Amino acid sequence: MMTPDEAAARLGWTVAEAEEIRQATFRACGYA
Repeated sequence: MMTPDEAAARLGWTVAEAEEIRQATFRACGYA
């Protein structure tokens, strides 16, 4: 079990990484 702080830190990192991937995908598809 993670502490709430650990969970929040991991979730924040995951969300930031997902946003990066989304931006890269948009660029690759010519959307942005």
